[in-house]
Amino acid sequence: MIVEMREYQEKHLDEMSAAMSIYQDDFEKRGQMFTAVLYYSAEPLQHSHIVGKFRRRDLFLPLEENLHFFIFEDTGIEGGIVAAEKLLVLYQNRYNQAIYVVASGSDSGRKGKLLIRHLFTILEFAGEHHRSNEVLDGGYLDGVY
Repeated sequence: MIVEMREYQEKHLDEMSAAMSIYQDDFEKRGQMFTAVLYYSAEPLQHSHIVGKFRRRDLFLPLEENLHFFIFEDTGIEGGIVAAEKLLVLYQNRYNQAIYVVASGSDSGRKGKLLIRHLFTILEFAGEHHRSNEVLDGGYLDGVY
């Protein structure tokens, strides 16, 4: 999983950063928070069942069949985790497999590509420690390392 995550990170870093730039600008100019979330599974994750289950102003970007990226606009990390948990339930109702979900907010002190790299670091941690079917944020890393 770790090798695959590092490949995905390099492959999609620019695309994710470009998609996040509008939200990052709003955060820097107006303090409008956002939370970025990754969903990963070893098996493909269809997304037709989640379309329309999140706000229109939020971003959904399917990166790979098994890797989906969300940005929840105007949402701090606590609210982002709640939103990510609600979508996780929709995925779980459809699939009987391990789904890894990680979140990082604009208020984490990271921005741009650094925030995206942080998401992938948390995702690697989740995989190494078998923390599937729950939402992890950077606090898990801080508490362990």
